[in-house]
Amino acid sequence: MKNKFTILVFIFWSNVLLSQMTTNVLTPLQVAQTLVGTGVTISNVVYTGAPNALGTFNIAGPTNLGMSQGVVMTTGTVLNNGNGPHGPNNSPGSGEDNGQPGDPYLTSIAGANTFNRAILEFDFIPVGDTVKFDYVFGTEEYMEWIGGGFADVFAFVLSGVTTPLAPINIALIPNTSTPVTALNVNANVYSQYYVNNETPPGQTVQYDGFTTVLTAKHHVICGETYHLRMMIADALDGVVDAGVFI
Repeated sequence: MKNKFTILVFIFWSNVLLSQMTTNVLTPLQVAQTLVGTGVTISNVVYTGAPNALGTFNIAGPTNLGMSQGVVMTTGTVLNNGNGPHGPNNSPGSGEDNGQPGDPYLTSIAGANTFNRAILEFDFIPVGDTVKFDYVFGTEEYMEWIGGGFADVFAFVLSGVTTPLAPINIALIPNTSTPVTALNVNANVYSQYYVNNETPPGQTVQYDGFTTVLTAKHHVICGETYHLRMMIADALDGVVDAGVFI
């Protein structure tokens, strides 16, 4: 009986240990190349933000995030220094104020002053007729700070370079024109797209909540050049963090 109990405990802890997030800080060019598909040409890569707020992530083992690898961009850090997105969710207000300013466009979406913005932008030439990114947006401000208007925010803004297309945010709640923010998607509003990571505490992500896997997409013309801005910021203050996994 004792041996059986020991084996079960070992299996449990083995699963926990396997379900860990690892991250790497890469150059903006490396991150942009990770995001685009085979054959897609990119150029004019520019990153504005804290160097440690942008990188890649990998999760080995089961996770409730809905994706196991990709790019991560945060309003604090992607480093595993106790303030990053790494689980388990063992703090009600984890984060790092990296001292970056906000962004006027994100402020207009949030309806509040923004801080700690991170923006990756680049030109690309698609080889198909659709640009599409799967993503998960999460924040430590779920749910205790939502009532106070702490609407952490992000956007994927697509515009045309060699073809007419006015800047448009393609990170929207499905079948709506409403941008995905902490105020617009949570346990009370569009809750079908919300994942409670606080009760019980999630093992792989620190954020108290995050969206289900959503898709940002838009029609494009093969061979034309487009510009994409991937942006995230804290709203009202820069104390606790948000992140987007792509």
